Amino acid sequence: MCNSQIPTTRTHHDEEEMAGEMNPVNWFEIPTTDLGRATSFYEAALEVTLAPNEMGPLKMALFPMAQGAPGATGALVQGEGYIPSATGSQEG
Repeated sequence: MCNSQIPTTRTHHDEEEMAGEMNPVNWFEIPTTDLGRATSFYEAALEVTLAPNEMGPLKMALFPMAQGAPGATGALVQGEGYIPSATGSQEG
């Protein structure tokens, strides 16, 4: 896109169109070594029900999502390489 094609001002119509858009990267994974305990904690803390799921050797509990709604969704994940860290996210 050349500079002449970049919009410099937004109109009310532009804002209405953007209100329905979502960032395509809206997924998080929280590693756990005790899926049952982590599931109980997040269900109580967030007042939601997580859905159990298995993907190959990984055991997961999926957070609820509403299609088209803003915000992220993700899962608790227990499996090889998924280790909780006191310092936050870790690079692979």
